[in-house]
Amino acid sequence: MTEKQDILETIPDEVVIELREKYRNAGPHTAYVYNFLNCALKWKRLCPNKNFFTLLAPNGNCTDGTFIAIQSWSCYDIFLYTLDEDTKVLYEALAHTKSIDWKRLIVLYAVQKDQFPMVLQALNKVEFPIHHSNVYDVWWMSKQKALGLSIDECPSEVYVQKLDKVHAAVINSYWDSRFPNSEEYLSTFIELNGGYGVFTKTTNKLVSWVLKNQIGLGAVETLKDYKRKGYASLVVKHMAKKCAEEGEDPLGTVLQGNITSQAMFKKLGFTIINTVVFTEAEISR
Repeated sequence: MTEKQDILETIPDEVVIELREKYRNAGPHTAYVYNFLNCALKWKRLCPNKNFFTLLAPNGNCTDGTFIAIQSWSCYDIFLYTLDEDTKVLYEALAHTKSIDWKRLIVLYAVQKDQFPMVLQALNKVEFPIHHSNVYDVWWMSKQKALGLSIDECPSEVYVQKLDKVHAAVINSYWDSRFPNSEEYLSTFIELNGGYGVFTKTTNKLVSWVLKNQIGLGAVETLKDYKRKGYASLVVKHMAKKCAEEGEDPLGTVLQGNITSQAMFKKLGFTIINTVVFTEAEISR
């Protein structure tokens, strides 16, 4: 007797493309899902011999937009979404799949808030040890608006330049979400997606930065002694415009309690279009 097939089956690349277009047409509230799928396809094209993303669907059927993605390089993160208001299919997939190693140190990445109660039920079923969850607002700007962004003249004491992989160490040292392999994690984003930094002219010191992660703008930070100079807004504008030039609506996920970043995205013309939850395992990474 042959072993029963897993409830989750790999989605062929041509179907991933169709799935991505489904999310392109679903409206701004799913722009971050479109961006995620676009990133998965882009990285496979750039690095065909590496398996950064494994995209799966219940019984191989994603006609209703249901999919689960396993992200694995220096991380082991799970991203999921469904366009079906009845989340039972997604619950069954999470609760019964053997494709996810629940004993790994996992982050449930950007789970849509309305779908989070179902995810919690599935995590309870598989006895996933939740350590904590953080709620983020998804700030969005249309690519048409981003293309028209006016980039402020750079202050005379600094210059803006694209980030390089060598900058990952500095960025990681200030990143609140760092973990044992997070420098490599951030380096991968810089290498494959890019980012911008503000540097001092006198010492070439990196003092403010943004990079592009799986879904949009991430790891925005300015060193303490260089805050309130507009540097973060400057690099965010550069990154937003680059995202738009690449055909994506720029967006950022901002912790709900981060009043400063919330205010910055609002001032730049972004609007909140969704809310997502990041959940980590009890065992620290």
